[in-house]
Amino acid sequence: MAGLKLSVCFWHLDPLVTDDVLAALKEGKFDVQHCHYKEREQVRLRLIEDPPDLLLSDFDLPDSLRAMIEEELGPYLSEVPLIYLVGEKNARKAAQTLESGVWDFVQKEQLFKLVPSVYSALKYTNVIKQRQKAEHALMESRDRYLSIFKSVHDGILLIDFESKKITDYNPTFLEIFGFDEEDMKSMDIGLYSVSDEGYTLEFARKYVKKASAGKPVSFEWRNIKKSGEKFWTLNSMSVVQIDKVPHILLVTRNIDEQKKLTRSLLESRSTSGLWQRTLLM
Repeated sequence: MAGLKLSVCFWHLDPLVTDDVLAALKEGKFDVQHCHYKEREQVRLRLIEDPPDLLLSDFDLPDSLRAMIEEELGPYLSEVPLIYLVGEKNARKAAQTLESGVWDFVQKEQLFKLVPSVYSALKYTNVIKQRQKAEHALMESRDRYLSIFKSVHDGILLIDFESKKITDYNPTFLEIFGFDEEDMKSMDIGLYSVSDEGYTLEFARKYVKKASAGKPVSFEWRNIKKSGEKFWTLNSMSVVQIDKVPHILLVTRNIDEQKKLTRSLLESRSTSGLWQRTLLM
């Protein structure tokens, strides 16, 4: 039965100790691929191009060599754990390195402790890698969302479902109403509806109730710009989850010119029909 694959790099490890380590890992059911480095540039290149699962180093080295490997591994310690193999006389000194991010140390006379240490290190790094993947996917998703959010030609407004506070909006929304960023800090959206024509918050709540049932709702609305100008909008309202928090998503489009054009055509047809009836009399 194939063992758990493990990629290990050794740093200045004595050949005899290396053989004992490989034997211990094999006994622990690991299928080991290993390399042995003694040059700083070799380690640096490997970490960039193909990071190993683990790095094992002899602790009983000159301080300069230990400092060298710790410096190179510094940015990678959460992904590539460092385990020191140490002689009994330096065990207490090796323990102090745990405070700086070294994963573990194992005495050379007790290599049977290496296998559980490696298993725990791999479990930890796997959790870190999965979290990083999730964060990367989330960032990509947010980037796509923001790109669409900012570039669409319709105005978009996000309102917290419970508090009814505005949580986000796009540049087109500001443009449609003539608002600026400062206006949005203390915005009372109800003031920008033509309430004396029946377009009230109470009426709007009926659309919110319908949207909360799970289906988007489309409707026309009479709004007021910051300048006081009244105009028509076509709106789509739905309830969406943003970071697991329900929000009202309002997508709005200025259709005032379309309304004026339609009204002009109807008036033109009405006038044309009146002239035709007059000529036939």
